[in-house]
Amino acid sequence: MFKKIRKAEASDVTYLVDFMRNTIRAHYRPFLGREGVEAYIDRVASDSYLLDQLDYTQVLLLSEAIVGFAIYQGDLIEMIMVADGFHRQGLGSHLLGFCERKLFKKHPAIHLGSFEGNQKAAGFFKKNGWQETEKQRDESTGVNMIYFVKKPE
Repeated sequence: MFKKIRKAEASDVTYLVDFMRNTIRAHYRPFLGREGVEAYIDRVASDSYLLDQLDYTQVLLLSEAIVGFAIYQGDLIEMIMVADGFHRQGLGSHLLGFCERKLFKKHPAIHLGSFEGNQKAAGFFKKNGWQETEKQRDESTGVNMIYFVKKPE
């Protein structure tokens, strides 16, 4: 299984938008609800959003096919997703570790947030050494977020 991480390219945007929309629709309804999912998709799963974030986006390739991506800038991992058929194979941890190494080069601590209702994501971050720092209501979605921090070992 050949895996590689590279900077996202403009030619990836259409695929990544579909990837995000499908992932959000498949997994976020239990905690965002139907209307919340569509509002969230309108805000983050668009060509313009991804084009704005392109310099901060890395894609995970498996045998040259995109199976995941991450967006990070500053000391924050903004988003990380792995395609459904590739969960629990170590690919998400591989991508997360890549992001962590990049961010730790410039920051003594790094951060991320996850929807409180997304228990799979919270468990994944905790398994990978992230510490929960707080819970706070996100006004844009109306649901609670869990915020995490990680410091180098």
